[in-house]
Amino acid sequence: MSEVVSRADRWAEAREAAERRRDDLCETYLACFSTPAGQRVLLDLEAFVHAQVLTPDRTEAELRDHMGQKRLLGIIIERIEHGRRKRAAAGSGDGGSGRRAAGAAGRPGRRRRGTAAG
Repeated sequence: MSEVVSRADRWAEAREAAERRRDDLCETYLACFSTPAGQRVLLDLEAFVHAQVLTPDRTEAELRDHMGQKRLLGIIIERIEHGRRKRAAAGSGDGGSGRRAAGAAGRPGRRRRGTAAG
């Protein structure tokens, strides 16, 4: 006779498979954005999203568009951080060239006015 698999077991297997897929995808985000080119792209995206001035005359659609851009940037950063945490937990470092190009929270560092670009 075949073994009976409960609904809870099937859900647990599906959840584990989804977590593995997410972990693999987050590793890909980390690999992409850990390169110097990836860091430049992330800085550009962050500057684009945060440089927009939202004045009171903006339409609701424009505000929603801006919030969507911020949300997407947040998703990208969270996936990079998740990949970094998983890699660190596996003991293989931070995913870069041995040094972190991003700030303490893993986000690209913001340059202060009047400081040299680094």
